[in-house]
Amino acid sequence: MNFGEIMYLNNGSAKVTLVLSVAMLVGSLNTAAQMQNATAPEPVAPTKVSLLMESQLNSAINKWSFAWGWNREVYSKSDIHFSGTNHDFTLSDVKAKDKQKELTLGTLFTTFLNPGNLTIPQTNMRIAYQLSKDTAVAFNLDHMKYVVSDGQTVRSSGSYTNSSGTTTLGATKTLNADFMHYEHTDGLNIISLEY
Repeated sequence: MNFGEIMYLNNGSAKVTLVLSVAMLVGSLNTAAQMQNATAPEPVAPTKVSLLMESQLNSAINKWSFAWGWNREVYSKSDIHFSGTNHDFTLSDVKAKDKQKELTLGTLFTTFLNPGNLTIPQTNMRIAYQLSKDTAVAFNLDHMKYVVSDGQTVRSSGSYTNSSGTTTLGATKTLNADFMHYEHTDGLNIISLEY
């Protein structure tokens, strides 16, 4: 029974849903009482399909597996804080996108399936070892790219110093090549170990 639906409906619909939910609860209680009085069903013999699935699970134990593929990302607006010698400023509500190479017949073989260019497209890799039917250890690598969209105006605060002197950022700043182009494309990796 799911009472969470009530929160998303208007008042008239919520009353109807609540009545139906209570009726379903009473019906469930009656069914549970009937089940207590019923006899246990006879055990069912395993079918060929279930035996085959069990056999495949057992044969996967103590085996390695490998997966490799590509990914796309969508990023929400970000607040980015830059801090270091001669600069300490924040850009707020920054829009960014990923940088996946376009898939064409030419790039399929020169980039996507070329082992020498393995990390040019955004990739996913997984190496796993099956310990038992329901337990495995897996090492995962997700290689992603984050590129700030040029030409956008964002909220800014803080200051930076260059050869022209110190600049204090005001309410907004337009991101372009004159100020800064920012991308994180060679080290944005999520590495995980699963058990």
